[in-house]
Amino acid sequence: MTPLALPSLVGGAMQISGIEKIAPIYYLFALAAGDASIANPKIASGVAEVALPATILAYIIPGALMALMPLTATEVSRSMFTPQSLVTYAFFLAPVAVPLLTTAISKAMRWCRRSDGPKREGEYDGIKGLIDTCNKESGHHKPKNNSPLKTAYAVSFAIQAAQHIYTLSRAFIVSSAGQLSLTAAVGNIFLKPTVPGQQFSSISLYAGATLAFGLYTVWDLRRRGYTTYREASKASLGYISGQVLFGPGAMYAGLWWWREGVLDSGMYRIGLHRS
Repeated sequence: MTPLALPSLVGGAMQISGIEKIAPIYYLFALAAGDASIANPKIASGVAEVALPATILAYIIPGALMALMPLTATEVSRSMFTPQSLVTYAFFLAPVAVPLLTTAISKAMRWCRRSDGPKREGEYDGIKGLIDTCNKESGHHKPKNNSPLKTAYAVSFAIQAAQHIYTLSRAFIVSSAGQLSLTAAVGNIFLKPTVPGQQFSSISLYAGATLAFGLYTVWDLRRRGYTTYREASKASLGYISGQVLFGPGAMYAGLWWWREGVLDSGMYRIGLHRS
Protein backbone atom coordinates (compact mmCIF):
# COMPACT_ATOMS: atom_id res chain seq x y z
CA MET A 1 0.00 0.00 0.00
CA THR A 2 1.28 3.43 -0.96
CA PRO A 3 0.33 6.87 0.37
CA LEU A 4 -1.69 7.30 -2.82
CA ALA A 5 -3.94 4.44 -1.73
CA LEU A 6 -5.11 6.54 1.22
CA PRO A 7 -6.81 9.60 -0.32
CA SER A 8 -8.15 10.63 3.08
CA LEU A 9 -4.58 11.30 4.25
CA VAL A 10 -4.01 13.50 1.21
CA GLY A 11 -7.27 15.34 1.81
CA GLY A 12 -6.41 15.90 5.46
CA ALA A 13 -2.94 17.16 4.58
CA MET A 14 -4.46 19.61 2.10
CA GLN A 15 -6.74 21.00 4.77
CA ILE A 16 -3.78 21.53 7.09
CA SER A 17 -1.01 22.72 4.76
CA GLY A 18 -2.99 23.91 1.75
CA ILE A 19 -3.58 22.38 -1.65
CA GLU A 20 -0.83 24.50 -3.23
CA LYS A 21 1.75 22.62 -1.13
CA ILE A 22 0.32 19.11 -1.06
CA ALA A 23 -0.81 18.79 -4.69
CA PRO A 24 2.71 19.00 -6.22
CA ILE A 25 3.96 16.44 -3.69
CA TYR A 26 1.03 14.17 -4.50
CA TYR A 27 1.76 14.38 -8.23
CA LEU A 28 5.41 13.51 -7.65
CA PHE A 29 4.37 10.49 -5.58
CA ALA A 30 1.98 9.48 -8.37
CA LEU A 31 4.75 9.60 -10.95
CA ALA A 32 7.12 7.65 -8.71
CA ALA A 33 4.50 5.01 -7.85
CA GLY A 34 3.30 4.71 -11.43
CA ASP A 35 -0.27 5.78 -10.64
CA ALA A 36 -0.24 8.25 -13.54
CA SER A 37 0.34 5.37 -15.93
CA ILE A 38 -2.59 3.63 -17.55
CA ALA A 39 -0.91 0.24 -17.40
CA ASN A 40 -3.52 -0.83 -14.81
CA PRO A 41 -6.48 1.52 -15.26
CA LYS A 42 -9.11 -0.73 -13.66
CA ILE A 43 -11.33 0.83 -11.02
CA ALA A 44 -13.71 -1.38 -9.10
CA SER A 45 -17.26 -0.99 -10.39
CA GLY A 46 -18.56 -0.69 -6.84
CA VAL A 47 -16.29 2.27 -6.15
CA ALA A 48 -17.29 3.97 -9.40
CA GLU A 49 -20.98 3.58 -8.59
CA VAL A 50 -20.78 5.21 -5.15
CA ALA A 51 -18.24 7.95 -5.90
CA LEU A 52 -20.93 10.42 -6.95
CA PRO A 53 -23.39 9.69 -4.09
CA ALA A 54 -20.54 10.00 -1.58
CA THR A 55 -19.53 13.34 -3.09
CA ILE A 56 -23.10 14.60 -2.89
CA LEU A 57 -23.52 13.54 0.74
CA ALA A 58 -20.14 14.68 2.07
CA TYR A 59 -19.40 17.73 -0.10
CA ILE A 60 -22.32 19.16 -2.07
CA ILE A 61 -24.95 19.03 0.68
CA PRO A 62 -22.68 20.57 3.38
CA GLY A 63 -21.57 23.22 0.88
CA ALA A 64 -25.16 24.13 0.01
CA LEU A 65 -26.18 24.23 3.67
CA MET A 66 -23.19 26.41 4.51
CA ALA A 67 -24.27 28.88 1.81
CA LEU A 68 -27.81 28.92 3.21
CA MET A 69 -26.66 29.11 6.85
CA PRO A 70 -23.43 31.16 6.91
CA LEU A 71 -21.38 31.04 10.08
CA THR A 72 -21.34 34.40 11.86
CA ALA A 73 -19.39 35.75 14.81
CA THR A 74 -22.58 35.65 16.87
CA GLU A 75 -23.00 31.93 16.28
CA VAL A 76 -19.35 31.27 17.14
CA SER A 77 -19.62 33.13 20.45
CA ARG A 78 -22.85 31.36 21.33
CA SER A 79 -21.64 27.78 21.08
CA MET A 80 -19.21 25.53 19.21
CA PHE A 81 -22.00 23.15 18.21
CA THR A 82 -24.64 25.28 16.52
CA PRO A 83 -26.19 24.09 13.23
CA GLN A 84 -24.08 26.65 11.37
CA SER A 85 -20.85 25.50 12.98
CA LEU A 86 -21.63 21.82 12.42
CA VAL A 87 -22.29 22.46 8.73
CA THR A 88 -19.01 24.37 8.48
CA TYR A 89 -17.11 21.54 10.15
CA ALA A 90 -18.70 19.02 7.78
CA PHE A 91 -17.72 21.06 4.73
CA PHE A 92 -14.19 21.55 6.05
CA LEU A 93 -13.82 17.78 6.51
CA ALA A 94 -15.21 16.98 3.03
CA PRO A 95 -11.79 16.08 1.50
CA VAL A 96 -11.40 13.47 4.24
CA ALA A 97 -15.03 12.37 4.41
CA VAL A 98 -15.59 11.76 0.68
CA PRO A 99 -13.01 8.95 0.24
CA LEU A 100 -13.94 7.40 3.59
CA LEU A 101 -17.62 7.44 2.71
CA THR A 102 -16.89 6.06 -0.76
CA THR A 103 -14.94 3.15 0.71
CA ALA A 104 -17.57 2.46 3.37
CA ILE A 105 -20.52 2.47 0.96
CA SER A 106 -18.71 0.34 -1.65
CA LYS A 107 -17.77 -2.26 0.98
CA ALA A 108 -21.32 -2.30 2.32
CA MET A 109 -22.70 -2.84 -1.19
CA ARG A 110 -20.18 -5.62 -1.82
CA TRP A 111 -21.19 -7.32 1.43
CA CYS A 112 -24.88 -7.09 0.54
CA ARG A 113 -24.25 -8.62 -2.87
CA ARG A 114 -22.30 -11.48 -1.34
CA SER A 115 -25.09 -12.14 1.12
CA ASP A 116 -27.41 -13.02 -1.79
CA GLY A 117 -25.91 -16.51 -1.72
CA PRO A 118 -22.86 -18.40 -2.98
CA LYS A 119 -24.90 -20.02 -5.77
CA ARG A 120 -25.69 -16.72 -7.44
CA GLU A 121 -22.14 -15.49 -6.99
CA GLY A 122 -20.74 -18.75 -8.43
CA GLU A 123 -22.95 -18.48 -11.49
CA TYR A 124 -21.80 -14.91 -12.03
CA ASP A 125 -18.14 -15.87 -11.68
CA GLY A 126 -18.60 -18.71 -14.18
CA ILE A 127 -20.17 -16.44 -16.77
CA LYS A 128 -17.53 -13.78 -16.20
CA GLY A 129 -14.74 -16.33 -16.58
CA LEU A 130 -16.21 -17.58 -19.86
CA ILE A 131 -16.41 -14.04 -21.24
CA ASP A 132 -12.84 -13.26 -20.17
CA THR A 133 -11.59 -16.46 -21.82
CA CYS A 134 -13.32 -15.60 -25.08
CA ASN A 135 -11.89 -12.09 -25.03
CA LYS A 136 -8.36 -13.39 -24.43
CA GLU A 137 -8.61 -15.94 -27.22
CA SER A 138 -9.97 -13.46 -29.73
CA GLY A 139 -7.63 -10.66 -28.68
CA HIS A 140 -10.51 -8.21 -28.47
CA HIS A 141 -11.31 -5.87 -25.64
CA LYS A 142 -14.93 -5.01 -25.03
CA PRO A 143 -15.30 -1.48 -23.69
CA LYS A 144 -16.48 -1.56 -20.10
CA ASN A 145 -19.42 0.36 -18.72
CA ASN A 146 -17.76 3.23 -16.90
CA SER A 147 -20.68 5.65 -17.08
CA PRO A 148 -20.94 6.03 -13.26
CA LEU A 149 -17.30 7.04 -13.04
CA LYS A 150 -17.58 9.43 -15.98
CA THR A 151 -20.69 10.94 -14.43
CA ALA A 152 -18.79 11.55 -11.20
CA TYR A 153 -16.01 13.27 -13.14
CA ALA A 154 -18.55 15.39 -15.04
CA VAL A 155 -20.29 16.51 -11.85
CA SER A 156 -16.93 17.30 -10.26
CA PHE A 157 -16.03 19.39 -13.30
CA ALA A 158 -19.33 21.30 -13.12
CA ILE A 159 -19.00 22.02 -9.40
CA GLN A 160 -15.43 23.26 -9.58
CA ALA A 161 -16.02 25.22 -12.78
CA ALA A 162 -19.01 26.99 -11.21
CA GLN A 163 -16.95 27.87 -8.14
CA HIS A 164 -14.09 29.14 -10.30
CA ILE A 165 -16.38 31.27 -12.47
CA TYR A 166 -18.02 32.69 -9.35
CA THR A 167 -14.61 33.57 -7.92
CA LEU A 168 -13.56 35.24 -11.18
CA SER A 169 -16.81 37.20 -11.39
CA ARG A 170 -16.57 38.39 -7.82
CA ALA A 171 -12.92 39.36 -8.23
CA PHE A 172 -13.76 41.39 -11.32
CA ILE A 173 -16.69 43.14 -9.64
CA VAL A 174 -14.57 44.03 -6.62
CA SER A 175 -11.68 45.14 -8.82
CA SER A 176 -13.95 47.49 -10.79
CA ALA A 177 -14.22 49.72 -7.74
CA GLY A 178 -10.46 49.62 -7.33
CA GLN A 179 -9.73 50.52 -10.96
CA LEU A 180 -8.12 47.14 -11.71
CA SER A 181 -8.33 45.46 -15.09
CA LEU A 182 -9.74 41.99 -15.60
CA THR A 183 -6.24 40.67 -16.27
CA ALA A 184 -5.00 42.09 -12.99
CA ALA A 185 -7.97 40.65 -11.12
CA VAL A 186 -7.35 37.20 -12.57
CA GLY A 187 -3.64 37.53 -11.79
CA ASN A 188 -4.42 38.24 -8.16
CA ILE A 189 -6.32 34.96 -7.90
CA PHE A 190 -3.43 32.89 -9.23
CA LEU A 191 -0.50 34.86 -7.84
CA LYS A 192 -1.70 36.30 -4.54
CA PRO A 193 -0.51 34.25 -1.51
CA THR A 194 -3.29 32.25 0.10
CA VAL A 195 -1.95 33.00 3.59
CA PRO A 196 -1.12 36.58 4.65
CA GLY A 197 2.58 37.13 5.18
CA GLN A 198 3.73 34.47 2.73
CA GLN A 199 5.57 35.58 -0.37
CA PHE A 200 6.00 32.44 -2.45
CA SER A 201 3.18 30.04 -1.52
CA SER A 202 0.24 30.74 -3.81
CA ILE A 203 -2.37 28.95 -5.85
CA SER A 204 -0.15 29.38 -8.90
CA LEU A 205 2.04 26.52 -7.65
CA TYR A 206 -0.99 24.23 -7.53
CA ALA A 207 -2.16 25.40 -10.96
CA GLY A 208 1.27 24.86 -12.50
CA ALA A 209 1.68 21.40 -10.97
CA THR A 210 -1.82 20.36 -12.05
CA LEU A 211 -1.18 21.62 -15.57
CA ALA A 212 2.10 19.71 -15.84
CA PHE A 213 0.62 16.49 -14.44
CA GLY A 214 -2.35 16.69 -16.79
CA LEU A 215 -0.15 17.20 -19.84
CA TYR A 216 1.97 14.25 -18.73
CA THR A 217 -1.17 12.12 -18.54
CA VAL A 218 -2.09 13.05 -22.12
CA TRP A 219 1.46 12.35 -23.29
CA ASP A 220 1.45 8.98 -21.52
CA LEU A 221 -1.76 7.98 -23.28
CA ARG A 222 -0.30 8.99 -26.64
CA ARG A 223 3.00 7.22 -25.94
CA ARG A 224 1.25 3.93 -25.22
CA GLY A 225 -0.87 4.12 -28.35
CA TYR A 226 -4.26 4.63 -26.70
CA THR A 227 -4.95 7.81 -28.65
CA THR A 228 -3.79 9.51 -31.81
CA TYR A 229 -1.50 12.48 -32.10
CA ARG A 230 -4.37 14.65 -33.29
CA GLU A 231 -6.64 13.69 -30.40
CA ALA A 232 -3.84 14.21 -27.88
CA SER A 233 -3.05 17.63 -29.35
CA LYS A 234 -6.68 18.72 -29.12
CA ALA A 235 -6.92 17.50 -25.55
CA SER A 236 -3.73 19.32 -24.57
CA LEU A 237 -4.86 22.60 -26.14
CA GLY A 238 -8.26 22.36 -24.49
CA TYR A 239 -6.68 21.50 -21.15
CA ILE A 240 -4.33 24.47 -21.32
CA SER A 241 -6.91 27.00 -22.53
CA GLY A 242 -9.45 25.97 -19.90
CA GLN A 243 -7.15 26.63 -16.94
CA VAL A 244 -8.18 30.27 -16.63
CA LEU A 245 -11.76 29.94 -17.85
CA PHE A 246 -12.84 26.92 -15.77
CA GLY A 247 -9.98 26.55 -13.27
CA PRO A 248 -7.27 23.93 -12.66
CA GLY A 249 -9.46 21.66 -10.55
CA ALA A 250 -12.30 21.56 -13.06
CA MET A 251 -9.97 20.90 -15.98
CA TYR A 252 -8.26 18.12 -14.03
CA ALA A 253 -11.63 16.41 -13.50
CA GLY A 254 -12.54 17.01 -17.14
CA LEU A 255 -9.26 15.51 -18.28
CA TRP A 256 -9.93 12.31 -16.37
CA TRP A 257 -13.43 12.20 -17.84
CA TRP A 258 -11.82 12.31 -21.29
CA ARG A 259 -9.21 9.77 -20.19
CA GLU A 260 -11.84 7.13 -19.33
CA GLY A 261 -13.26 7.29 -22.84
CA VAL A 262 -9.80 7.20 -24.39
CA LEU A 263 -8.85 4.11 -22.40
CA ASP A 264 -11.84 2.12 -23.57
CA SER A 265 -11.66 3.18 -27.21
CA GLY A 266 -7.88 2.80 -27.23
CA MET A 267 -7.97 -0.70 -25.72
CA TYR A 268 -10.58 -1.75 -28.24
CA ARG A 269 -8.48 -0.35 -31.09
CA ILE A 270 -5.36 -2.12 -29.83
CA GLY A 271 -7.32 -5.37 -29.52
CA LEU A 272 -8.46 -5.11 -33.13
CA HIS A 273 -4.92 -4.39 -34.26
CA ARG A 274 -3.53 -7.43 -32.43
CA SER A 275 -6.20 -9.74 -33.76
